[in-house]
Amino acid sequence: MSSGLAWVSRNIRMIPQGVGDYFMVKERNTALRDQLAAQHRSIVEARGVMNENRRLRALLGLRQRSTAPIVTAHLVSSSASSTRRYAVLDAGSRRGVAVGQPVRGPDGLVGRVLEVGFHNARVLLITDPESLVPVRRAGDGLPAIAAGRGDGLLDIRAVAAGSAVIRQGDLFVTSGIGGIFPPNIPVATAARSGRDVARGRARAHADTFDFAIVEAPFVPAAANPGEPLR
Repeated sequence: MSSGLAWVSRNIRMIPQGVGDYFMVKERNTALRDQLAAQHRSIVEARGVMNENRRLRALLGLRQRSTAPIVTAHLVSSSASSTRRYAVLDAGSRRGVAVGQPVRGPDGLVGRVLEVGFHNARVLLITDPESLVPVRRAGDGLPAIAAGRGDGLLDIRAVAAGSAVIRQGDLFVTSGIGGIFPPNIPVATAARSGRDVARGRARAHADTFDFAIVEAPFVPAAANPGEPLR
């Protein structure tokens, strides 16, 4: 009995220490969770800064390569909830923007200027149903037209209907035919295979970057008199 009472007494004396250890461990776990959450926020912020720096470096390199840049402007907004696809630039006639000028981003062609105000401009995106862009396949030069669908995608239609096979993953770039858009700007990638017509995804999405470059319309070089047409 004496031994049993001693055992009970020892365990009763250990209860406060056990309770203290429990709350200490709980407090440490809470502090660790707060520390992990803070580190996670720092990592997310660092990734955001890295992505922004990458986009700005790409845009800077694009402006250096551009043959006729008019202005680098901020894309204020873009429509994605209706069948019409527009974007708004925070630059207008005051900074040299004019109707018909092509607009491009780091990843490819965005569209062309449709309306101009003094301080801003509306851009018709290449995914709009009214947009038609002459393109060619990057691999073999197959001529085609990239037509907007209004749902964020494009239809890539081969000019030589009846014999063209478009394969998933084919890259189409501007051809320069008809002027306005300079040649060799990435426009779309075929999302699925098809004969003569295939669904495509735009290479540049106006809602994924902040800035775009407005360029002067492309004017094809005139052929010399007497030079045979090619």
